[in-house]
Amino acid sequence: MVDEEFMEAMLDTLIKTGFWRGEILNRRKDGSVFPELLSVSVVKNDQGEVINYLGVFSDITNLKQSEEKLEHLAHYDSLTGLPNRVQFQLHLQHAVSRSERSNQKCALLYLDLDRFKVVNDSLGHVAGDDLLKMVTERLLSRLRASDILARMGGDEFVLLVEEYKQREELEVLARKLIAEMNQPFYLAGEQEVNVGGSVGIACFPEDALSSEDLLVRADAAMYKAKQAGGASLAFFTQDILVEASSRLTIAAELKRAIADNELELYLQPQLDSASGEVVGAEALLRWNHPVKGFLTPAAFIDVAEQTRAIRLVTGWLVKESFGIIKRWEQAGRDLFLSFNISALDLADNELLLRMSEELQHQQIKPANIELEIVESAIIENFQSASAILSRLRELGFQVAIDDFGTGYSSLAYLDKLPVDKLKIDREFTSKLELGEGAGIVKSIVDLASNFDLRVLAEGVETLEQEQLLKQLGCHRVQGFYYSKPIPLAEFEQKYLLPQA
Repeated sequence: MVDEEFMEAMLDTLIKTGFWRGEILNRRKDGSVFPELLSVSVVKNDQGEVINYLGVFSDITNLKQSEEKLEHLAHYDSLTGLPNRVQFQLHLQHAVSRSERSNQKCALLYLDLDRFKVVNDSLGHVAGDDLLKMVTERLLSRLRASDILARMGGDEFVLLVEEYKQREELEVLARKLIAEMNQPFYLAGEQEVNVGGSVGIACFPEDALSSEDLLVRADAAMYKAKQAGGASLAFFTQDILVEASSRLTIAAELKRAIADNELELYLQPQLDSASGEVVGAEALLRWNHPVKGFLTPAAFIDVAEQTRAIRLVTGWLVKESFGIIKRWEQAGRDLFLSFNISALDLADNELLLRMSEELQHQQIKPANIELEIVESAIIENFQSASAILSRLRELGFQVAIDDFGTGYSSLAYLDKLPVDKLKIDREFTSKLELGEGAGIVKSIVDLASNFDLRVLAEGVETLEQEQLLKQLGCHRVQGFYYSKPIPLAEFEQKYLLPQA
């Protein structure tokens, strides 16, 4: 079921390269139409003459259905069903454009839960996810049909309000939302938790003249509200902007932190669930800040990326990771170590040069180094990112897509991405016991199999999740069920020394 122009293009490719692969529509014997992944190769005789064509096809109906599900997940939060950051930014851009044309106002209310981390750390991710769903229900109950609520990630929500008349209306609404967050939540087993929330407010056009600035300034106002002790609200002011700019000093602090050995790695093992064997680990960054205390990446990575100080962090990660693998290999242990890189690391050849130089210096097995990158970081600058990752893979390094299923997740891209492994986001793993996540996990496992990729499930917290993952064909796992992230020395003591 292809037209003449399509056939001509296919034949032209076959003549030039000897190979063609792509998606077409075909018809079954019963007359139904289905999508097909077709590969065609030229067969030549000893004289180099074309004597035949070899075609191999597979029915990708299920894969296309999975792609549609994943496309939805690219724009909506899988946990709460709310628009995610990508989708919300589109809503916000349109709202600002409408406000400009009609000379109307719009505003953003940026809400952050005050004590969510305490719940998540003490009761586990499942309880944290349940809490976020309850929070979503309460917030939606206080909104008009025209208001748009989105989850920006973690415990942050943002609300778009159009066509209001007075700032007092926004204050009343914000106080209602804070009051809702101050009421107790009851989790499974009637576990009572109290979290509270802080709200920052920025208005168009008084506080910002673009959607990007409006979001940044609502976020800055929210940080001001949290500084007041939580359960507070703050409108954006120029003073807040000055305070927010002071966060840029983190770039200089990171440079000093690297020189003063304030950064360290915590490792979380990755296992083969069939054998129970530890096959590798993910390296997670921690900062022992002399004033602010023990910091996770959530406290400084965003700012580091904005100021490009992330290059310093990545450089440190590369050197430390190579050193760890070198030590493990010398001890006779063949484990891999993975660490996250930023989209900025794929904007030019700095990472490639650094990895190449370190490989030449350390002389380790490159397959024992795995780079983790979120899918959107590759797609946003596909040409540059793809070229750099392809070259790194040629050198023998491994590449994994982190949080798979929460980004673009399109067959059109997956076929071209230079990667070796997909990491299933923990949100899908956490839903397995509820019977909600199995379809998505199975789809990702099938996608990985179709493109000859390895797959690992993150966030495994229970035996039942592990068993369900095995049934779905996913045997590489990582999560609190096996171990929380632990200091490097403790990891080596626990997983390496007994077998040395």
